[in-house]
Amino acid sequence: EIQVSDKGLSGIVIMNMSGFLDPGAKLHINVLSKIDEADFINHFSFLKNNYPNKKLVAMLNGYINDKLALYFVKKVYGDFSDITLNDITKSGMVNLYQELTDWVITVSELGSFDNSQATRGGIVTQQIDPYTMKLYNKRSIYVTGEVTDVIGKCGGYNLTYAFITGYIAGKSV
Repeated sequence: EIQVSDKGLSGIVIMNMSGFLDPGAKLHINVLSKIDEADFINHFSFLKNNYPNKKLVAMLNGYINDKLALYFVKKVYGDFSDITLNDITKSGMVNLYQELTDWVITVSELGSFDNSQATRGGIVTQQIDPYTMKLYNKRSIYVTGEVTDVIGKCGGYNLTYAFITGYIAGKSV
């Protein structure tokens, strides 16, 4: 659910958490979340014994895409994209597994408003009557959708919130 590009991270997971991130925040990403270390090392050892000249990037392709595999190989082993399974020790594979299961990324900046699907901010919900969407202590002001300080996760939640609050406000007027 994470998309990696030369411009940064995107995808549903990133968009869902972006309203809670600030520059300097650290993200810990596990790209092998359903694979434990023993299974990974056993699979590596099996392939190393049977296909010692197989490139490490190709072996990782069974787990992650080639570009991400190349990134991790370079991160752990330097600029050795041609490194083979025979060149890797068991401790080297453990180090690689640890990098894949705790990839730490520091947020340097957030995307611009022009690239946002939803934004945080707006009228705080404590100032809104949830049964009418009318602002408390205001004569005839009703607010809906992204005017309020509500941001939902990806998957239509922001649209649903806008439709429901619009319906409530319209019915209340």
